[in-house]
Amino acid sequence: MRIALISCTSKKKAYKCLARDLYSESPRFRLAYDLAKLVADKIFILSAKYGLVPEDMVIEPYNETLKDKSTQERRAWGDMLQEAKLRGEDFIDLVSGDIHKQMGMKNRMPQVCNVMYKIMMPGDEVLHTTPSGKSSTIKIRYDLRKR
Repeated sequence: MRIALISCTSKKKAYKCLARDLYSESPRFRLAYDLAKLVADKIFILSAKYGLVPEDMVIEPYNETLKDKSTQERRAWGDMLQEAKLRGEDFIDLVSGDIHKQMGMKNRMPQVCNVMYKIMMPGDEVLHTTPSGKSSTIKIRYDLRKR
């Protein structure tokens, strides 16, 4: 099974609805969601308030970002990858721009990409790259069965 993670966005609908609909106000989210539908069996959204949520979970709008979170809370995002593995997910697709945004970084895209490449293991796959290999659109599929 292949899963995709998409980061939440600051642009949201003003009412309670499915997670995939709540963030659909953002053009970036819509693009990421459309791509995820093409390559993944399941889609999860990294929410600054609710954590890792399935696309079809009903949630309330909120106004939080990871920039407001403590180091301990930020580490919890890494735990979510482990949780995906424990749920029996086989793969997870990560996009550098989503990670950069969720961590509240500024001008750190090369470092994010470097870490994404460094944690790759045999069986992981680069789904999208650029000539520099350090853009916000780098997408890597990690094989959770080997972690």
